[in-house]
Amino acid sequence: NKVGGVCANVGCIPTKSLVASAELARKAKIMRACGIETGEIKFDFSATLKRARQAAGIVSQGVNMLLKNNGVEYIQGKAIIEADNLVIVGEQKLTTKNIVIATGGMPIVLPGVAFGNEIISGEGLVHLETAPKSVIIIGGGVEGVEYAGILSSFGIEVTIIEMFDRLIAAVDKEASELVAKSLTGLG
Repeated sequence: NKVGGVCANVGCIPTKSLVASAELARKAKIMRACGIETGEIKFDFSATLKRARQAAGIVSQGVNMLLKNNGVEYIQGKAIIEADNLVIVGEQKLTTKNIVIATGGMPIVLPGVAFGNEIISGEGLVHLETAPKSVIIIGGGVEGVEYAGILSSFGIEVTIIEMFDRLIAAVDKEASELVAKSLTGLG
């Protein structure tokens, strides 16, 4: 519901921040094996999530500024396409020659399942306050695998459930097997 959509606010941007933190966590775990002593290393998952949310906020603010600086009118609300050249948002009627529908992505809601404290969408990951001890991820596509890699890097026990015979079924089998092997190596 914020400018920048899913990617800027709860998708790509905060997730890439989490990926960077997860990579540092993985490197920290192997430092001793490489002869580097730094003392006890602690992972603050809450601080990691806060950093990811801050990154998303900065990008969202940047998108707002770009829109403003380029003369783009931003209207928050539910749009109804009334005719080929008429869009209604609340009480406003907007006429135009062209309409582009760019509504962003939404998580798939499984029948009989409601999102809440214990069941979250991928977007909900960014809004966690503390690290869970374990998590089951339903969906072994790109997003599910990325979240599995992030969470397991912080010592969270992860199980992926996938209906296809392999992870990231949209890619070739060799790449899929490489990803599965990599995830297994993370724990």
